[in-house]
Amino acid sequence: MTCKTFALLGLLALAALPARADDGGITFGGSPRLLSGHKTIAMDSEVVTMDVRDQTVTVHCRFVFKNHGPACTVRMGFPDQARGERAFQDDPKKPPNPNGTFNSFTSKVDGKPAPTSVVIDAANNSNVWHAKTVAFGANQTHIVEDDYSTYVGGQITDHNSAISQTYYVLHTGSSWNGNIGRAEVIVRFHRKKMPGPLKAIDLRKIGNPEAGDIKLAPYGPNAVVWRGPSTPTIAGTTLRFVRSNFKPQYLDDVILYFGDIKMSG
Repeated sequence: MTCKTFALLGLLALAALPARADDGGITFGGSPRLLSGHKTIAMDSEVVTMDVRDQTVTVHCRFVFKNHGPACTVRMGFPDQARGERAFQDDPKKPPNPNGTFNSFTSKVDGKPAPTSVVIDAANNSNVWHAKTVAFGANQTHIVEDDYSTYVGGQITDHNSAISQTYYVLHTGSSWNGNIGRAEVIVRFHRKKMPGPLKAIDLRKIGNPEAGDIKLAPYGPNAVVWRGPSTPTIAGTTLRFVRSNFKPQYLDDVILYFGDIKMSG
């Protein structure tokens, strides 16, 4: 017995957009999402390692999936955003860049390269998907790994400054069978003007401001404003979020703002 579903592995790139104070390129993505109702595949764990440099972010994702039922074929897609905040919004017939916006993307299943194809999201033509098919035997476990690189995102604030940002979605993992066994997001900063140790500031404790309203300068060059599934631990220039046995919601998504730069004029 086989079943076919379409799952979305989330990690979207960001692209900086200079314009109004509320303009910005936002990195978002993260956990796999199941689009149609397969009931036997569970995500036992995910470990995501993000290396944030001055201009680029490289990400390694390792997911452990367990099939708790009969054999099943699953189509997984890693989302990629077309360039621009709302790419092609004025021309719905014009497709996004068919190659996506990642500088690089590779995928493996159980350590073996997994071919992917780029397809356009039928529901939102600003997105494309790096899609692959994974076959599960009855009660089988697979390790799925995805690696990509992209540019650091940017945000123009209302305070005549620019801040950098990155964003990792966890809530899409709630669509799989049961809870996520364990999720770990490790963010390592390798930025010239962030020597460490990091100063982590809970976004919720400063009033949940919109990105354009955030003031990072008063906290110093090592400040990182965060929101996530847990209070992160800090070791030098590394943040680590860990949570176990949970069904993630929107407010569990990891959001990071850092690197405030004063603008001239």
